[in-house]
Amino acid sequence: MSRYWQAILTSLVLCVGVFALDCDLADAAVAKSVDDDAAAAEISVAPNTVTLGLYLTSLYDFDMAKRSFNAVFWAWFKSSDPAFKPLATVEVTNARTVVNRYDYKQEPSQDGGTVITAAKYYVNITQDWDTVYFPFDRQTLKIYFEDSASDLSAMKFVPDVGNSGIDAPVSIPGWTIERFSVYADDSSYDSNFGSDGASVPSRYSRFVAEISVKRTGMRLFLNIYAGFFVAFLLTFLTYFMDVHSMAGNRIGLCGGAIFASVGNKYIVDNTLPLTSQFTLTDSVELATFSAIVICIITALSVKALEERHTGAAKVINGFFGGTSLIGYIAAIGLMIFKSNV
Repeated sequence: MSRYWQAILTSLVLCVGVFALDCDLADAAVAKSVDDDAAAAEISVAPNTVTLGLYLTSLYDFDMAKRSFNAVFWAWFKSSDPAFKPLATVEVTNARTVVNRYDYKQEPSQDGGTVITAAKYYVNITQDWDTVYFPFDRQTLKIYFEDSASDLSAMKFVPDVGNSGIDAPVSIPGWTIERFSVYADDSSYDSNFGSDGASVPSRYSRFVAEISVKRTGMRLFLNIYAGFFVAFLLTFLTYFMDVHSMAGNRIGLCGGAIFASVGNKYIVDNTLPLTSQFTLTDSVELATFSAIVICIITALSVKALEERHTGAAKVINGFFGGTSLIGYIAAIGLMIFKSNV
């Protein structure tokens, strides 16, 4: 009997061993299948890499009041995906109007390759102008490209740095072009734009062309603020009038200064956009109106003192005249100095 039971036990051990080996092989096969599926998934969701370049041929119509400028440029798209249609899906996201002309597409050879699509763009771009130091300001102009049909997981821009640039004849009257650069960035939106199942925030690849320009503004500075400078000159001249002169004459000159300042302010306000920051323009306006108010108060004070205290009236007149001149130059000069730092 013992041999009988030994044979049965040996058979059971062999069966268990074979079963365990089958399980290990099955687990290995499942693990390999999962790894293969994951690798295939990674390959399938790899984003389409698009090389984008931009060559600027014109910049014009810098309109600070309307917050815009116009640009003309060539843009080209290189992709290995023959189904990619950039002229249908890629948009200039900060443009108000876009016109494409002279577009062409270079198909790849039969054995595959790069598809090149290019077009000439005429765009009107929205620009948030920095007017703090106007007209001694620097501006950074930006042109944004995004593909509205493909998020970051499906498409990624790579800048064609070597071939992008600005055409040599490009010039902007009153401005100096300091720098041009292109780079890729990511943009994020707190919406999935109605796409069920899409994550929030949604992220898209963004191509950026950046142009840094500086205004040559001394002539513009003298022209656009001429009314304020004339107004201050009128008020300053009243301090050279004899203290015995009637206060009415001095206040009359101050009234003319007020009209000159208000007229100049109307012109400047129609030139520049509204801003919550304290600007060089605010400094000129505030300094001018302050000088007018001080002049009027001084004229009335001198008139009240000159009959009984002629010497004191002359001292007060000279003190406020000098203070107005120094304060006016200092307030405006400080802002101009800061614009060049």
